Amino acid sequence: MLKKSVFIPVFLFLIFNFGFWKVSAHDVKYHAIGQSSDDDDTDDLKKKIKEYEKKIKDLQGKEKTLQNQISSLDDQINLILLKIQEANKNILLRESELKSLEESIGEIGERIEKLRIAMNYQSLLFNERIKSRYKLETISPLEYFFNLDVNDFVLKAQYIKVIEKNDKRLINQLKDTKTNYEIQKTTLEEKKTKVEEVKKKIEIERANLEGYNASLSVQKREKDSLLAQTRGDEATYQELLSKAKAELDAIEGAVKSVNFANGSKVDKGDVIAVMGNSGYPNCSTGAHLHFEVRKNGSVVNAESYLKSKSVYVDDYSSGYKTIGSGKWEWPMKNAEVTQRYGKTPWSWRYSGGKHTGIDMVSSNTYIYAPDDGRIVKGTAGCYGSSMNYAAIEHGGGVISYYFHIR
Repeated sequence: MLKKSVFIPVFLFLIFNFGFWKVSAHDVKYHAIGQSSDDDDTDDLKKKIKEYEKKIKDLQGKEKTLQNQISSLDDQINLILLKIQEANKNILLRESELKSLEESIGEIGERIEKLRIAMNYQSLLFNERIKSRYKLETISPLEYFFNLDVNDFVLKAQYIKVIEKNDKRLINQLKDTKTNYEIQKTTLEEKKTKVEEVKKKIEIERANLEGYNASLSVQKREKDSLLAQTRGDEATYQELLSKAKAELDAIEGAVKSVNFANGSKVDKGDVIAVMGNSGYPNCSTGAHLHFEVRKNGSVVNAESYLKSKSVYVDDYSSGYKTIGSGKWEWPMKNAEVTQRYGKTPWSWRYSGGKHTGIDMVSSNTYIYAPDDGRIVKGTAGCYGSSMNYAAIEHGGGVISYYFHIR
């Protein structure tokens, strides 16, 4: 009888002291392998990038010679190569960070599941303990006294004290487990948010990389084009620069002399001129129309005024391209674009390295007004040659120009 009565409380004592789980909260920290080395390499890349940016800036202030132009292009190519290297490195680092985060999320998920099981187990124990205490507390001391011998009575009293003590421990552990559970859930959400942030950074780096590769291709073709146009000869280079400067000076002279006080009304679609080669040989290398738009006196991209249209473009990658984003009609029918606005294979000849208009040709040599306005015509001197032009004032400070006409 005594052995049986002693066995039960001892068994329960062991369970309550050693049987329930305690899971501590801790966060999984991650880092890229070889982070210190990666940081050193990244700093070295940034240093080299700054060095090339300075070299390019310094060359811009030097005399414009073929060798300086080639050196500038080489430096720009090397700069882009470094940026490509930096972008690739950043992508690898971000992907490593992403992998660590995803592994961390998996570990936290497992920890949350263990905490959930622990909470369920502790709750079950606590409920059983409440039932046991209720049963003991419903028995009066007289019943203990008359139904149990002295040893059993003492054991029961000790057992009740143990239960009270372990009840407090169990309640505290249950609170700790619930707190840890909430902490891990919060950490999990933070990690998931971080994953999305890293994914976006990887997308940005890949877009940068794509842009750098495209720029590298352009720079290499620009260098090849420069060497092909000059044949590596300084005299040819200077001659091409001189002609481009003469054309630009003639255009600026025409712009300054335009006066619409004596202009006449013109409607969209009216024939206003014929494509020509005026200004040859100092300001033109062949028959074409140089179409340019200015707003409030400043050059703007003429393509933004023309209707969207698929035209053949002579460029680094010649072929049909869709040009235009405005409402104006094109000034020539069935036009082929021989040089676009901005940076082109030939724009190195111009100040600032930018072509200010759109050069176009067509078998139909008539030039049409792209929109309503007031038109004037004139002639500008070009280092001994004469360049004819027309200009249309469209209102709102917008003026379109037509150079090299007959």
